[in-house]
Amino acid sequence: MGLSPGGWCSTTAILGALSGFGVMAACAAGELLAAHVTGAALPGYAPAFLLSRYQDPAYRALLQNWGDTQQL
Repeated sequence: MGLSPGGWCSTTAILGALSGFGVMAACAAGELLAAHVTGAALPGYAPAFLLSRYQDPAYRALLQNWGDTQQL
């Protein structure tokens, strides 16, 4: 059994492209993905990863004025 049609789980989720920082981010990213897939409560910072944040005028203003902070 595995994550396949007709198997024990009908949801397939892929977490990848974490770049060179993946070693540091993999555990946290995996925990967020597991919570999302299982319907568990997400931590308060989870919305920071939603693509819809780019539609938020306040977030876009923050990016516009962010400057060179070396953020990834």
